[in-house]
Amino acid sequence: MFPASHAGLRAGGLANNSIVAKNHDLKATPFEIVVSDCYGDFMSDGYNLIGNAGAFCDLSGDMSGMQYGTAGYTLDPQLGPLAAYVDQHNYYHPVLFGPVVDSGNPAGCRDFNNVLLTSDQLQESPRPYPGGSAVGYTPRCDLGAIESFRVRRDLFLPQLAK
Repeated sequence: MFPASHAGLRAGGLANNSIVAKNHDLKATPFEIVVSDCYGDFMSDGYNLIGNAGAFCDLSGDMSGMQYGTAGYTLDPQLGPLAAYVDQHNYYHPVLFGPVVDSGNPAGCRDFNNVLLTSDQLQESPRPYPGGSAVGYTPRCDLGAIESFRVRRDLFLPQLAK
């Protein structure tokens, strides 16, 4: 999620297990139509989140696990605040229970050479992050480059009888 020159993603390339959201159109003038996160062809390889796939975004490819908002309803990826790390880079961590957590490909997150990724970009969290406690829960990698580092647990409240 970095500002893009005209939109989140332009023609060319496949996207998978990615987040394209909250971009700003820096090229807009009063006479242009302002586009949001996607402009032109967006070729999906499955499991992506696009905050606003407006009228000028042509989605194609594998739509498995695809999440996207529209001009009337922008989908917020719910990432935490920008955090600085020892590698001198800044990152956004996924917020627990946000739409990107455990939303990656069930077969695992892979790089462009189809190699299974065993840790996130920071090399501090395994990918997927284990520790789900719910019965039948199978952890999946999070969308984006950073894995959520918190344990996800289901909350069960007691039933009240009248």
